Amino acid sequence: MPEKIHDDYWHGQFQRVNKAVAAAEDVQLVFFGDSITMDWTMLRGSGQAVWDARFAKYNPINMGNSGDITPVMLYRVNHGNLDFPKGGAPNVAVLLCGTNNYVVTQSDGGNVQWDLGIDTPPSEVAHGIRAVAQAFRKKLPTTRVIVLGILPVQQEVKWAKCRETNRLLASYHYPKDEVVFLDLEDRFIDGNGKLKSELFTDGTHLTPKGYEIMADAIQPEIERLIALGPI
Repeated sequence: MPEKIHDDYWHGQFQRVNKAVAAAEDVQLVFFGDSITMDWTMLRGSGQAVWDARFAKYNPINMGNSGDITPVMLYRVNHGNLDFPKGGAPNVAVLLCGTNNYVVTQSDGGNVQWDLGIDTPPSEVAHGIRAVAQAFRKKLPTTRVIVLGILPVQQEVKWAKCRETNRLLASYHYPKDEVVFLDLEDRFIDGNGKLKSELFTDGTHLTPKGYEIMADAIQPEIERLIALGPI
């Protein structure tokens, strides 16, 4: 975890989330992640219609930050992104992390170098994702957490790494109904193991249909966990 976020863009998104969390009222659901999460309602806004139809009733906060990596995510969750008003923690948090660890090697215009990239061991990425989930449980002990596996990508070498990361995530022990792991791979690939092209814009990011498919997969679990009430 870095001592400070130097990248101006990342810092701006970090502050955006801090402000939304500080002002939160009756927030039952949050989504935390990178550009795939952010795209629900910002950037391209590919998931906006699905978000409005499926999740708006939970007064959700979109905590996505394009290009984010698990070290910066750990900084975010430990420096304000989870500082909800007393009694105002969400019922459920959905986490989607890790894909950028295999891509991002520098930030702040190259001034900050990250020991990441395609050669990063999947175990390190899985540990980083688990650490983010653990931070949510520590900071928000009444919040239930859904950890999503890294979604399929077109680049075969990267996808092999992501699949191994997901295998490791699936092998961890999760306290029942406190942390739930969901691997959505089967929803996004065809019978030949290839990406369903209609669900992706560029081999990584999702089309509106892709967000609909994701919502189909996670909405039942969100509703089940919210119905259980706070931990």
